[in-house]
Amino acid sequence: MNFIKLNDITAVNVNPKIAARHIPSEFKSKSVNIRIQPGGILPMHTTPVDVIFYVISGNGTVIIGDERQDVSTGTFIDSPKDIPHGWENNDVNNELSILVIKLFS
Repeated sequence: MNFIKLNDITAVNVNPKIAARHIPSEFKSKSVNIRIQPGGILPMHTTPVDVIFYVISGNGTVIIGDERQDVSTGTFIDSPKDIPHGWENNDVNNELSILVIKLFS
């Protein structure tokens, strides 16, 4: 059993408005904490595996394929593999923190 505190993981700055923390795991998954600053956009991209998103804190918009949905703290979202997806933090005051869980078979 491993215990990891998110704040103990070094963040990698993807760009000035987005930071990522890769969470170590021995399971067949890869978890990343994405933090999007106010006004930040995580551009549309695809992943070769299914993904589960969990909104840790904040409010934002998730885009999956042709669908856009406003989401807030405590929301889980499924994103099928090979479907373009992205995020927007439209909040001008608060960070949007998302847990991304990539599921490998």
